Amino acid sequence: MSEALRVGVIGAGIVGLSTALWLQRAGIRQVTLIDRAAPGSGTSFGNAGVFAEFSRVPYTSWKQLKQLPFALRDKTSPIAVRRDYLPNLWRYATEFARACTPSRFEAGCVALTQLQQTASDDTYTLVTMTGATSLVRDDGVLSLSSSAEGLERALAGHIGLRERLGAHAMRLNAADAAAMEPGIGPFHAGGVYYPDARFTLDPHALCVHYAEHFVSQGGQFLQAQIHTINASRDSCSLMADGRSHAFDHVIVCAGVEGARLSAGLGCRLPLVSERGYHLMLDGATVQLNRPVAWLEKSVYLTPMRGGIRAAGIAEFASPDEPPNEDLYALLENDVATMLGKRLKVLSKWIGARPSMPDSLPIMGRVPGQPAVTLALGHGHLGLTFAAVTGRMVAESVVAGRDTVEMRPFTPARFS
Repeated sequence: MSEALRVGVIGAGIVGLSTALWLQRAGIRQVTLIDRAAPGSGTSFGNAGVFAEFSRVPYTSWKQLKQLPFALRDKTSPIAVRRDYLPNLWRYATEFARACTPSRFEAGCVALTQLQQTASDDTYTLVTMTGATSLVRDDGVLSLSSSAEGLERALAGHIGLRERLGAHAMRLNAADAAAMEPGIGPFHAGGVYYPDARFTLDPHALCVHYAEHFVSQGGQFLQAQIHTINASRDSCSLMADGRSHAFDHVIVCAGVEGARLSAGLGCRLPLVSERGYHLMLDGATVQLNRPVAWLEKSVYLTPMRGGIRAAGIAEFASPDEPPNEDLYALLENDVATMLGKRLKVLSKWIGARPSMPDSLPIMGRVPGQPAVTLALGHGHLGLTFAAVTGRMVAESVVAGRDTVEMRPFTPARFS
């Protein structure tokens, strides 16, 4: 009986927390959540707070691939690579190029759209169940372009494709956008409004709500560093800080660290560290009603409890490297352009997104290791897809096998 299973979930970010909650909801009573840090204090702490229901298109395309060398040479580009991290990117780059073929790009669109079919409802289930509704707003997301030409290219490109895949996007001219968000400066030529998108006022507090509910329902939280996973066909043990912990099934939701653990099981993923930066800004003098993005710069301004969060940058670098202060300065300059003025910086943050070359997360059992499931590699969409990932993984644990829903995301696609 699945109710008697002992399940360990490695990683207490938003994906691990969501998975643990869905396991409990499925009737599994013995669930242990394990992380070296407190719940929600890793990468999930610093995201832009956007539930991006409109994200249905992979980053992989020949157009993107051709533009990449120019972006890397542009000091004002949001994309950066640390030179000493380059050896880690060869396989990632190869798989990225493979994913740019028309057939794989189309398959990626289908897979992401499939996740979006229930992502919002699955998120709402967890938010209401954990009493976190006050942390989530339904005011949509505004995405602006700095030129009319850029906006037309986006409408003819990825925005138009998002609409064909089911996303609802309302076109706005500059005056309409300014009326919607009067606190934004006149840097733009208009954009699109995604009315169905949500955002959270505090990503960390959302994780804390999830964690507290999980514990209140009998879940166990173990704060420890997982060193290795030893798996057989029907059980596994985790070595954590010198102690062994036995489980019937283990789910790895540990982001970049999860790639190391899966490699120890013979499953080597082309997952890399793509670091994001954020600034918390004093927003006392700015009215901002919803997240506002700058299309060309991939910067989000999100109103949050502690001020305005400016989030962006894609820096391929080791998670433990010191931050690049030039990238903080770039982000601060982009914010000044968006707002027409500079705001006081209250705090800075950096975190490592687990990035997959085909823009699809990993969900499924480790090949040859049926007692271990991977649920990681969500890149920029961890918050968006955490709940649907947790539901799908929990259902597969109860079923005793990966479900049909999970096929596009199997780790075996890189074998």
